[in-house]
Amino acid sequence: MTTITQKIPNLLGGISQQPDAKKYPGEVRDMVNAFPEYALGLMKRPGAKLESSLRGAATPGGTEGTREWGATEKWFDINIDGVPYVGQINDYANTGVTGHHINLKLWYKESGLPRAVSYDDYYSNPAYISSGSWATYVANINSEASALSSKISGLTTFQNEQKTYYTNYQATNDQFNNIFDISTTYNLGEVYQFINNAILEDSNGNISYIRDGGTMSGSLPSIQATASITLSDNLITEINLTSAGAGYETPPAATISGSGSAATAEVVLNETGDLKSINVTNAGGNYFDIPIVSFTGGLKDYKATAVVNWFTQEVVKVLVEDGDFIDLADPNNRRETGCNIGQHPSGYGGHDGSFEGQRLFQKNGFDEYGNPTLVTNDVEFYNTGRDQMVFSDGSGLCTGIQGIYLHKKDLTGKSKIRIMAATGNKNWPSAEGASAHNGVSHSYGDGTKHYSVGTYNGGQYNDYKDGPYGNSRYPKLDVYIAKAGVTAFGHGGQESGWTGSTDPNGPPDSNYLSAHPDLYSGSGYRGDWQHIGQIFSNDPDKNSDEPYYLSEYEFDIPAELRGPDCYIAVGTSTQTPGILAADTSKKFTVTTLTLLNETPTTTDITDSEVVFTENTALSSRVPDQFPLYQQNYYPPGGPWTVLDFFPTTPSSFFGTLTTPNRITYFNEGITTAVADVIMGYSVNKINLTNPGSNYNNNLATTISIAAGNSTSQATATVTLKPTFAVETTNVGLGYVTATGTITGGGGTGATASIDISQGKIQNITVTGGDSNYISDPTLTISPPSLAGGTTFPISASTGEFTETSTNRVFRIGVDKTDAYPILMNRLDPDSKIWELIEVTKATDADGSALATYEAGTYATEQTTYEGLITARNNAITTTDGSYPTFDTSIAPANDYFADDLNGGTVDLTKLKIVTFQDTTFILNPTKKVSYTTYKTPVSTFEDGFLFFNVLTSGDYKVNLTKLQNDPSGLQPHELNYIRTVDSSFGTNGTIVATATYSTSTATVEAMRAALESSFQSAYGSFTSNFDFIKSGNGIYIKSKAGFAGVQFELEVESPQSGAFEAVRHEIGSASQLPTQIKDGYKVKIVNTTDVNADDMYLEFRTETDNEYSAGTWVEAPGFNIPIKIDKTTMPHALTINPNGSFSFAPWPHWEDRLVGDEVTNPTPHFISTTGGINRYIKDIFVYRNRLGFLTEDYVSLSKAGEFFNFFAKSAVASGNDDPIDISVSDNDSPSLNYVSKETAGLLLYGKTGQYLLATDSDILSPTTAKINKVAGYEADMDNPAISLGSTTAFISKTASTTKMFELLKVNALEPPQSIEQTRTVPELVPTDVDSIVGSPDVGLVSFGKVGTKDLYHFNYLRAADQEIGSAWYRWKLPGNLEHQFFDGNSYHTILRTDNNEHVVVSFDVAQSSTDGVLSLESGKKTDLHLDVFQNNPFTTYTEVAGGSYVNKTKVYLPTAKVTGLKLVVVMYSNRSQVFDEDNVTYTTGSDSYGDYVEVSGDWRGSDVFIGYKFDMSVELPRMYYKKSENQQVSSDIDADLILHRLRVKTGLTGPVDYKIKIIGIPVRTSTVSVTPPEQYLLNSTNMTESAVHDVPVYQRNNNTTITIQSNTAFPTTIESINWEGRYSTNYYRRS
Repeated sequence: MTTITQKIPNLLGGISQQPDAKKYPGEVRDMVNAFPEYALGLMKRPGAKLESSLRGAATPGGTEGTREWGATEKWFDINIDGVPYVGQINDYANTGVTGHHINLKLWYKESGLPRAVSYDDYYSNPAYISSGSWATYVANINSEASALSSKISGLTTFQNEQKTYYTNYQATNDQFNNIFDISTTYNLGEVYQFINNAILEDSNGNISYIRDGGTMSGSLPSIQATASITLSDNLITEINLTSAGAGYETPPAATISGSGSAATAEVVLNETGDLKSINVTNAGGNYFDIPIVSFTGGLKDYKATAVVNWFTQEVVKVLVEDGDFIDLADPNNRRETGCNIGQHPSGYGGHDGSFEGQRLFQKNGFDEYGNPTLVTNDVEFYNTGRDQMVFSDGSGLCTGIQGIYLHKKDLTGKSKIRIMAATGNKNWPSAEGASAHNGVSHSYGDGTKHYSVGTYNGGQYNDYKDGPYGNSRYPKLDVYIAKAGVTAFGHGGQESGWTGSTDPNGPPDSNYLSAHPDLYSGSGYRGDWQHIGQIFSNDPDKNSDEPYYLSEYEFDIPAELRGPDCYIAVGTSTQTPGILAADTSKKFTVTTLTLLNETPTTTDITDSEVVFTENTALSSRVPDQFPLYQQNYYPPGGPWTVLDFFPTTPSSFFGTLTTPNRITYFNEGITTAVADVIMGYSVNKINLTNPGSNYNNNLATTISIAAGNSTSQATATVTLKPTFAVETTNVGLGYVTATGTITGGGGTGATASIDISQGKIQNITVTGGDSNYISDPTLTISPPSLAGGTTFPISASTGEFTETSTNRVFRIGVDKTDAYPILMNRLDPDSKIWELIEVTKATDADGSALATYEAGTYATEQTTYEGLITARNNAITTTDGSYPTFDTSIAPANDYFADDLNGGTVDLTKLKIVTFQDTTFILNPTKKVSYTTYKTPVSTFEDGFLFFNVLTSGDYKVNLTKLQNDPSGLQPHELNYIRTVDSSFGTNGTIVATATYSTSTATVEAMRAALESSFQSAYGSFTSNFDFIKSGNGIYIKSKAGFAGVQFELEVESPQSGAFEAVRHEIGSASQLPTQIKDGYKVKIVNTTDVNADDMYLEFRTETDNEYSAGTWVEAPGFNIPIKIDKTTMPHALTINPNGSFSFAPWPHWEDRLVGDEVTNPTPHFISTTGGINRYIKDIFVYRNRLGFLTEDYVSLSKAGEFFNFFAKSAVASGNDDPIDISVSDNDSPSLNYVSKETAGLLLYGKTGQYLLATDSDILSPTTAKINKVAGYEADMDNPAISLGSTTAFISKTASTTKMFELLKVNALEPPQSIEQTRTVPELVPTDVDSIVGSPDVGLVSFGKVGTKDLYHFNYLRAADQEIGSAWYRWKLPGNLEHQFFDGNSYHTILRTDNNEHVVVSFDVAQSSTDGVLSLESGKKTDLHLDVFQNNPFTTYTEVAGGSYVNKTKVYLPTAKVTGLKLVVVMYSNRSQVFDEDNVTYTTGSDSYGDYVEVSGDWRGSDVFIGYKFDMSVELPRMYYKKSENQQVSSDIDADLILHRLRVKTGLTGPVDYKIKIIGIPVRTSTVSVTPPEQYLLNSTNMTESAVHDVPVYQRNNNTTITIQSNTAFPTTIESINWEGRYSTNYYRRS
């Protein structure tokens, strides 16, 4: 094997769910709470900074007072004029009140201060507020904001005062200034270093104090040390084990006897012991099959055999097969098997495996047909539970060898042969009168016939014993061994005589077979075999149960045969010891043979347990052997099952059957046996648990050991020594070494050893001494040897050095030797340099000035700030109490949050919220959009206009015919109008007026007056019932008063054609219009009679308030059409008011249709029309300076630059800026739901297709816009597309997962390219995620499910449209997700903690080395990695409370302490300490200033950082040797790789755990927590800016899992990993 190393350059590849062998370097199995930072490495994710707590947020499904909140909610974020807000929309019902109401709340994101949201214009009924007012609520919010601002500034002031306190506190202690200085110069390329200020240690351990380059002269203090010795007692110090004993089943008791009292000792046994026995404590029951036995623990690798008494069907014993276990039924274990020996599965009978053994009759009382029988005739077939070898197995006699010969065995270290065997015979009533299939019949006086059906009978008595053959027919079993060197092989003494000369590995030849021990010859045996033993050599008792079930028989192996090259034979005989020809009346079965170890191996093992498993060897096999005919149960409910079957082949026993045979199975429930493994242990040690007192007082002390059921007892002795206690009364100073002299006390031999550290007595140890010490001796310590001068032993220099000439005080600092190798190279070897610290002695040593300051200025500032807290809390109470109360009986005029699609209230999560131009629009996609009921007036024939084009000589005549109104209300110009003249009016319904032009009537007014006079003459009530008013060059006529609404016809005549015309509400062309008419008069211009598209409507508008003055014609909407959009059905607006409050109401600026009709200016397709389908706005967006709406199959874009106008400004003249209303055509309904803006156009997303709205020109207009289908992806309709910068991603869901596709090169000419970004993590993102946001600026897409704590992030880095890297990973949030969004470089979430508190937290995903609260020596900064963290909260200190010394600092929490998270309090800046809830127990509480925790110590003036820990975890893939070729990476999965260690290169990192999980071994953790020189140290917790962690592994790569974890408050940065190991390719290469 070759030792190699391979580098994983980074871990920025994220999670990959591909097999480890296919993962690219840098991809991992799992990554939790990490963040791939492409510049710095894989980092622990940033902590969740607490932005604000959202007071008053609702919980869906919960209650608040009488409000019962609905099941859904909508959280959102908006930014108005650069100010970020977060909001929540809920609906609620009031208890006992029908109907629901909307609740919309807003907060400042950064402070959580609420914002008032007025519903005045939404309800349109001021009475909806039953008490309170928005004005009061706004005023109180403003007061609260002022109180909050004062509190914030007050906290800064108070914390500055706390720093001042710490400055004053420092005056009570000596202060230390590090003046260490080494100068560096350069000369001709050489570098020189010199000591300016330092302490220099020479090679002899002497130090000099150097200041300004010179050695100072002075002194170090020295003090005489003193100590006292106390004789504690003559105590028992230890117990010595002199003999460990053996065979202890339980720990014995130790008894200490002597003059003293109370001494006790505990005997500890070894953890491993020897097997003593196996005791069957519960024999079980109904074991028809012998159970399978196995072990757990130390015996788990040993085989075992259960012995079952067939007659009781209970376990008799359990045998441990401590040796070579041989399955005789395995042909691989046999060299030769003689004739009439058959191998059969358990329960089979007959030499050919025929059916007799299948007749497993129910015990006691029923035959195989289920008929009752006598017990004496009951047939019970014995079942060995495993395959077996049956002797005398055949239908006829055999003259061959009846024996089993095994392969050659090595019997070295073997003492016994154990063979499992059984024999027996029994009546077979079912065969009465039938030809015996496998036995010889014998008639007896009882009229029955007996057949030797052998082991399968398991006979209850020996019916052969008194039979005609007597004992000579009683079967026996012999065991023989032949061994080279002891017996002569093959009559020639050579083994080759057995195997033949041609094939040494072939089967035995006739010489071998003939070498069986066939005759008894004198005192020895003929042949090469030695007889070892015989089963049933003594006659058994006729009525005994033995040996009729499978039992063990053990035979000693003679010493001379315990060696290699041995052969074993097992055979039956009727004459000892020969094996004769087969006598089929004798029947044996044997199953296994064990060569038992001479020296047991069941020693020095752990405790074990016996496991009995039911053996289904027979019962599971029968149905496979015989095709079943039917199945029934007999008797009903009985404990057996009767099955009918046809045998698979005819036999001499059954013949050819035409009727089925029957099998009866045992179904009795087995009672599982129980057995205990009895172990014997030796004594490991005897622990002294109590030394007692007053021992060895004129009486020897002894110890005795008893009980424990041992095979041999342990013994021990007791040792006593005098015990001395030493108290150092003065540690002294100035010591290099010290000696101590002990005198007095009555005894001798005690000596003192004194340890010195930094010039002081560190420890004094007294040892030795005899038993004569009866009183306290005296200890005298030598004096210190330190004196004044310029050099001092470093071991005595911990005191303060005083310079003689200046009285300045100095002390030694940190060893800086390694930091200055150039300097040290020119000094003596083994020299060192240390920092020189100047000591400024305390100026307020007694603390009196500090006490005065604390009681005065400091206390005043604390009281002031506590008052600001109280004022803020009061302001909150006032604000919350002033929120208006609503009259829930009043509902809005039109409930915008109704679900017009499904009924009820809309699922609020479906709302879409868009902000532009500082207005936030809220869209309900299930709200039907419609017009109001208003329609433009119908054009009527109750008025008209007569105008003079030319005034010339002659008569001007007007005929006015009065009509009766149409029964259907139609006007004369309308289709199906029925014309009926009112003949009662004038002459046959007509009156005529004539005016003759003359000099006296040369004006229009004169002509009007003449015509009016003429009408009045013709009809005396004309002026009462008609207006006849001049306007410009014409006359406006209209029915009025009693004729109001009356229709009439006008006809005119004039001196010349066209001089005088009548105008009603419809004309042929605009040229026929008069230049002036009554204000508001509308006319339809038909233009082309058979085409409606060129129709237009003009309305006259005067220039003054006089409705008959001059004016102009302007375009107008048609007659009798809806023109006003119902604004209560359109997206509603959330707008900010001048006072900072908000209003929620219908948006009033949706423009109406001002010109044209349904042909020339049709209704846009997001508005439902009468008789048409209902329309719903699915999405709202802004595109190319137009506001856009999506419906099911239409895109509607507003007029360019006019976001709220979806109608054309002119019905006859179109412009490029006109609104666009264009449909999407597809075979299926497009089901449009959202859009994304692409370079090529607007990409529309439907359920099963994507469509591009684009233009071939630079201008997007109604004539250039077109929509093409560009793709057919199935997209998720609930989560919109996400911009990735230059590309777009959309979501597709399956039944089990969520996929993200990225679209590239979107254009109208060809389908876009797509990349499935989830292809390497197909099962990572769950299918139920419902909150997805992305930021191309940050390069991050976040997936989450509202109400859970899991986030799934896709992180990517792009440069010039090229992907530099991407990664998937997981985050665990400190609360349940409600909403997520990006704001600049910060990623935000709204969370609901386990305390049901809503908070806004932010994550700085652009981690910068210039930001952070902790400063490193390099100048870099970093934040602590905690969740819901806050920097510098309010703290107070309590020294004494209730007369007791407390010494606690209260740290007030910004929120209630979050359940389920571990709080960490970090003190930093002037002092440092970490209070981790895993290591300390906080005192928690609450007072008028909030919830708090208390930590030990006075931390005033220190900066404080609080938050909750979270764990970072990265599970590495299996390490393979990887090769890179042609930009492809391959893994050598066939190689043998043993990992030695990992070398992990880290950036800024705190403590890291490397968990090594090895299959079958408990997890091993390597914790790396080091602080090299020059690195930042935060109390006992370490951070290094750069390091290499060595992680030992020493395991194969294929059974090792490595996980990197960080569970502290400090950062972790993994830059790269090198693994080292031994590598073998595991294959040979032909050379």
